[in-house]
Amino acid sequence: MNLYIKYMVSLRCKLLVQGELEKIGLNYTSINLGMVELFEDISPKQRALLKKYLLKSGLEFTNDKKAILIERIKNVVISIVLMTYALSIYSSISTVIKLTPLSISCALIAIANFLILL
Repeated sequence: MNLYIKYMVSLRCKLLVQGELEKIGLNYTSINLGMVELFEDISPKQRALLKKYLLKSGLEFTNDKKAILIERIKNVVISIVLMTYALSIYSSISTVIKLTPLSISCALIAIANFLILL
C-alpha cells in the first residue's frame, strides 16, 4: 500500500516520517520524498494516528492525483537544484583537489546529501 504525503522535501522529513511509522508499528518497504510504501494495509486507527503525528510537523496525507503529481514535480525540481548546486561546489573544489572518477561521484553524492539536510 502506498501513502502519499504532501510537503516532504528533505531527508529530515523522511527521517521524521520513518520515526512516526516506527512509533505506530507500521512496517514499510521504502520512504521516498512524498511517498511511503507499506508492507500491509493501514487500519483507520493507525491512519488517524499517523495523520495526527504528521500534521504536527506540517506534513499531510493526500489522495488527490493532481496534488500527488504536483508533489512529484516539486521533488524532481528540488533534486535537480540540489544536484546543480552540488556540481557547482564540486567544480569549485576540483581545481584544488584532483579526484578519480569514483571519488567524483562519491563527492557529488555526499554534497547532495549534505544539502538535503540543510
